[in-house]
Amino acid sequence: MPIERLPRQGLSKHQENRIEKRERLMRSGFEVFTETGYDNTTVSDIVRRAGMTPSTFYNYFRDKDALLSDIIEDVVGLVMEALSASRANPVRFDDFISGIAGALYKVLADDRDVGNFFRRNLPLVRSLIDHPAVIKLNSEIRSDLQVFVNREEIESVDLDYAVAVLRASLFEVAIVMLSRTPPDREGAVEFTGRIVAGALSAKGRAPGLNRHPTRLVGS
Repeated sequence: MPIERLPRQGLSKHQENRIEKRERLMRSGFEVFTETGYDNTTVSDIVRRAGMTPSTFYNYFRDKDALLSDIIEDVVGLVMEALSASRANPVRFDDFISGIAGALYKVLADDRDVGNFFRRNLPLVRSLIDHPAVIKLNSEIRSDLQVFVNREEIESVDLDYAVAVLRASLFEVAIVMLSRTPPDREGAVEFTGRIVAGALSAKGRAPGLNRHPTRLVGS
């Protein structure tokens, strides 16, 4: 379960108890959101699972949206950690795309909790494009793509569109991958790499693909 456990060194017993209660609420929220879906979950469901009272919940979170936001930050942090090795000085663009896809699909396929949360809350996950953690991840991927544009390995296309295509491809392929038993991670990685890298590669420019060099500076 991707709930970050904060360090306890040097904390008073009171501080440790507060951290423990907050993490227990987050774990309980994650479990209930996974089992019944975010929209079908109430604060009462969460505190019942955590063995706490509603008043305790509201000492830590404004509402279940605030709890969800913290959970999403942990999940995105887990994904970014998995992506870090793949994004570190990739030699070729197709390796970069395959590395990102492989890291993401590995998290979803190997961590059953995250995969189940993803599948159980698809409409919610689709709506997270404006979440700060997702915006940060998109920005970092956009910067990575700019490197390949500078190397002339991919076309000078609108990078905001390119990130959107990559994000959508990863999301939709992940859904299909998780629907299979066992999840076809290798097939999903190969397909994503072939489609995305093939579409953007400077060696195989798609007909009618327009250049947008002015979009490469800033968002």
